Amino acid sequence: MLGKYKRKKTFFLRAIIICSIISSGGCGSYCKLVEPNKSTGHFPTNTQVRKESIKINKQLDIKEHKALLYIRNTSSPPSGNLELFNFMKKSIGKLEFFSEIKDKQQIRVEMAEDKVIKNTYQVTDGMIIEWLQKKYNNFLIADYRLRSLGGYNFGLDFNVINPDNDETVLSISHKAFNLSGLDQPVFYPVLNSFSDWIRENAG
Repeated sequence: MLGKYKRKKTFFLRAIIICSIISSGGCGSYCKLVEPNKSTGHFPTNTQVRKESIKINKQLDIKEHKALLYIRNTSSPPSGNLELFNFMKKSIGKLEFFSEIKDKQQIRVEMAEDKVIKNTYQVTDGMIIEWLQKKYNNFLIADYRLRSLGGYNFGLDFNVINPDNDETVLSISHKAFNLSGLDQPVFYPVLNSFSDWIRENAG
């Protein structure tokens, strides 16, 4: 019981650290929207994701899936950190590849307007994907998770899934030391790797 209590305590402490960094000091001083370099598609940072941190990197005819990127992670509205979510969503939008980028709450509202559901909260992820497949045919799903690793160390997991076969086509697990902000050591390197993957597969 004592070990279980300690694990729960550690989890909540890490959650508090992340919230205090992103919310309190947070996305006012971090999560700054900037324009990526038009030539490279990269956001400004001297940090790169290590090769071993890219766990999965599969080829995909991404032009066939550019109609929509569905960001379904638990940090999306109405729960989770809205500022961080908006930062990730808008930053991906600045890559200027996907025709639409939507979150779970947006899609729930559209499903209700389409009279597919009556209550926006009585919908499963499977229902959302099935509805999106009928509407868009081909699209991609993105999940991300920011993790506190203790001290000034943070990790960002970023996955891209092809719902056609539920296959993960890109998986990044990046770790970095944060002293003065999360953008350059944590967020931008992962976004740059995602940009590289898009360009490599777009031809």
